[in-house]
Amino acid sequence: MTAQHSDPDLPAVVSSPRETPADHACARPGCNNPVVRNPRGRPRLYCTPACRTQTYRDTHPDARLPVHVEVDHGSTSSRGRPAGQVWLIRLHRGHQQVIIATGLGRPSADHLAAQIDHILNPPPLASPTTIR
Repeated sequence: MTAQHSDPDLPAVVSSPRETPADHACARPGCNNPVVRNPRGRPRLYCTPACRTQTYRDTHPDARLPVHVEVDHGSTSSRGRPAGQVWLIRLHRGHQQVIIATGLGRPSADHLAAQIDHILNPPPLASPTTIR
């Protein structure tokens, strides 16, 4: 049951005991939907999870790019080994990159890179036609 009144000093319209009135619009640019306040805790910023997800994707364009694992030559100064014998593992997405291992031999670097790639990009599940 909804209670309505015209007195501005009284609380806003509430249709159920768990519902509270909206106090601001959604934080996503271009969305004017009202955001319903939580009865307690941190206030919501977005009207729906879809608005929150779309805002993240709009502000972080690299988040949708795939992560690549690559093996590259590392620094030779730390171990005194000749060039071409020291390898590193690098992950990169768009313009962001991180080096996660250095000072490896080529077989170790290739094996670690394959394991990381298998975790990041698992093989597809077998379809019934490929099972024998």
